[in-house]
Amino acid sequence: MKNPYFDITLIINLIIEQEPNRIDLIEQLGKSDWQKFLRRKYLYLIPDEGQIKESIVLEHEVEGTIVLDVLESGKIKGIEFVDQIF
Repeated sequence: MKNPYFDITLIINLIIEQEPNRIDLIEQLGKSDWQKFLRRKYLYLIPDEGQIKESIVLEHEVEGTIVLDVLESGKIKGIEFVDQIF
């Protein structure tokens, strides 16, 4: 069984590997209050503050597909753990 807690450094490392030019996302997650959290389908990092501009798709061999929803302001709205939806 997987650890019930998820560590945000896994996502930071995935961004470094798969989206190395996205320093903005790395910095945001590094400063986030959500360094460890209970696993869930979607983690809201900030309340609804506008339209999602882009979704960054990351792949992990164990965790599966992880999607970062980024607002027009550049802030990360939330993190979706696609493989936990089913």
